[in-house]
Amino acid sequence: MENLNDKQLDTNPDEEISLIDLFAVLLRYRKMIIIGTLLMAFITAVVLVVIPKLTDIRKTENIKVMYSVSVNQMPSSFRYRVLENSGMGGVGDYLSSTVKYLPFLASEYKRYPFFEKDGKLSEEITDEQFNQMVSGFIDSKNNEMSKIKIEKSVIADTYDISFEILPDNKEVADEFVKDVVVLVDDNISKVILPRVDDVLSDVVSSISNIQNSFSALSDAGTYQNLEQMRQDIEKFKREFAANPHFVQLKSDVPFSYTVKKISKSKSLFICFFASLFLFVFVAFARNAIENIKKDSVASKTISDAWNAGR
Repeated sequence: MENLNDKQLDTNPDEEISLIDLFAVLLRYRKMIIIGTLLMAFITAVVLVVIPKLTDIRKTENIKVMYSVSVNQMPSSFRYRVLENSGMGGVGDYLSSTVKYLPFLASEYKRYPFFEKDGKLSEEITDEQFNQMVSGFIDSKNNEMSKIKIEKSVIADTYDISFEILPDNKEVADEFVKDVVVLVDDNISKVILPRVDDVLSDVVSSISNIQNSFSALSDAGTYQNLEQMRQDIEKFKREFAANPHFVQLKSDVPFSYTVKKISKSKSLFICFFASLFLFVFVAFARNAIENIKKDSVASKTISDAWNAGR
């Protein structure tokens, strides 16, 4: 017990001296810490409060808008035969890849520049600058970094197109999405509908050949599959005639909500304590440098290490 108490008595003075030294550093550089922290807080306040008033910056927050696009998928019984050699992996995939196709997106954005101030492009922007700007809207490698996101919805046969914009640009964004969906739908129809008719003609011809052949019994399974395909195609054509769209907006009114930003008071609070910690760190760094300069051995060690790293 005596040895333990002696040990505690030996260590406590060192710990006390260490805390005193730390406090002494803070006192020594108190002017730099206090003035630097207050100065940074003042600059932050000017940026957050004064400058917006002087420059008449609108106090608006971005809104996130999401457009749900329904996709008319063809029945699986004949989908593959229709899409085969069409260069189209599927209606939903075509919707996504078409919008990500830069020339298509650029031409549409020139008509509806919803990311720009007041929904209008600057007259000074060059074609090269415009193309670079548009290419940054969609990053196919990392959809999380994209300004325009096209993702499969949790709802079956539905894709969501979303982006953040200023509230004043919402009407321009609505027109952009409507125009894109109409153009994509028109392109898909031009490719798929003739192929649907061709597949139906082939199926009817195959059914007729089996009926007229002597091997109708042995081809019963094939006949049944072809007949089911014929019925599916005719049903699809009837439904498509009633609603002639492969992709269409589910609603003209998109889902939207305000993107909340950090309040000015929170920003000022964060900046104040970040500045405080920064200047405290600078104070200890300056103190360490001065101590090293006073210690010839430490100075030589640092100098040798610096020269060795060249």
